[in-house]
Amino acid sequence: MSRAWCLATCFAAVTAAAWPAAAADMNAVLDAGKEPKLYDTHFARYGPAQVKGIVREPNGIRIRLPATKVEQTGLYAYFALAGDFEVSVTYQIVSMPPPQSGFGPEFGLAVDAESAGLKLALTRAIKPEGGSGIKVNRERGGNFKELAFQSTKANSGALVIRREKTELICLANDKPGADLAEIGRFPFTDTTVRKVRLFADSGGSPTPIDARFFDFKVRAEEIAGGIVQREVTGGLGWWITAGVITTLVIGVVVYRRRKAA
Repeated sequence: MSRAWCLATCFAAVTAAAWPAAAADMNAVLDAGKEPKLYDTHFARYGPAQVKGIVREPNGIRIRLPATKVEQTGLYAYFALAGDFEVSVTYQIVSMPPPQSGFGPEFGLAVDAESAGLKLALTRAIKPEGGSGIKVNRERGGNFKELAFQSTKANSGALVIRREKTELICLANDKPGADLAEIGRFPFTDTTVRKVRLFADSGGSPTPIDARFFDFKVRAEEIAGGIVQREVTGGLGWWITAGVITTLVIGVVVYRRRKAA
């Protein structure tokens, strides 16, 4: 067996270990519908109303905001998502009257890719002008934009955000278990999503919100608590690869010089 062949084999093995895997199935699963304790172990609370406004119920989360202009309140996940993923939750409106001012109350699901300056939220909302429905908002670099709105008066349903490559697909239904309807497809990013949020927002008006979330579930290529494997293989992994290859090359050169001497 030649030393050149050994060097080539080592190079191929190290490179393969450091190269990101091809698009995989979404085999990583986190299901709070089956394990409600995940709402406590995998999420943190945020917002001024979080102390009294967020209540863990036996099979889900209840968020209640008072009839004041309180800031957004909710939960954000400790885990990160890499690659393709799907995040879903069902909801129930206990009470959410039409607003008298502001841009309207809403609650729902959001994903934040902060390194890219992108956030997208899929919510059940009521607008000041009387529109009631499912809304998609995007925040890019601090600027907010409504991307889609689909009318509904349903008090319960499901919200789903799915990522395929660099696109987010938003879906919803008017009854848990019913077929999902596509709200829209929106350009996003394939970088790591550092936060998944469940939240309620009074929309700058003294409008109370009382909403329940159930059956929160994530399916993804990778669910990680810290540095995701894709970042290791795509960033630091290349430095490791380069170091190993350099060491191998130097070793061969030194060996040949000693043999020639």
